[in-house]
Amino acid sequence: MDALDTRLKTFFAPATPPRLARRVLGRLGPPSDLSALAPRFAIEASDRGVRRLAYGRGRDAAATRAGRRHLERAREELTEYLAGRRTFFSVPLDLEIPPFQARVLAAADRVPFGEVSSYAELARRIRAQRGAEPILVAVTGYGQADDQRRSREAGFDAHLTKPVTPDHLAEVLARLARRPPARRAAP
Repeated sequence: MDALDTRLKTFFAPATPPRLARRVLGRLGPPSDLSALAPRFAIEASDRGVRRLAYGRGRDAAATRAGRRHLERAREELTEYLAGRRTFFSVPLDLEIPPFQARVLAAADRVPFGEVSSYAELARRIRAQRGAEPILVAVTGYGQADDQRRSREAGFDAHLTKPVTPDHLAEVLARLARRPPARRAAP
């Protein structure tokens, strides 16, 4: 682990009473060392970070020097994690994100640290972008009539209450995709 790892571990250390932690950890026993499983993972990395981690099949892949550095760091962190010496990963990820999803994440990223912005506000920002015709579906644990009204007012096309099955979500998305953008919002 490097200095950043140590600093993050200190910063995110849980504030629990010392005796309680000792009692719980004492009952659990030492963590199992699973580091022998690390070679069974195939890691694919690019210049921007780790793209894929697969267990049991495939080979490590990195086409550039930067990619190989990310791959090596990911392998090291994975081994430390499986050995019980690490609780988080700091190697960057290269997620292949479609352009629209990238804009949504960028809008969420513009929310200043320490401030709160609701999904409704993000929906308004996304709808305001020129040329954007997204299908926005609120998936929430709140299903009262007032919650559904607020979702519609915020610009969501549909409001689903958890739990939502993948089949139901696919059905709603297919129905909304058939409607013209101006008429998507579900009544």
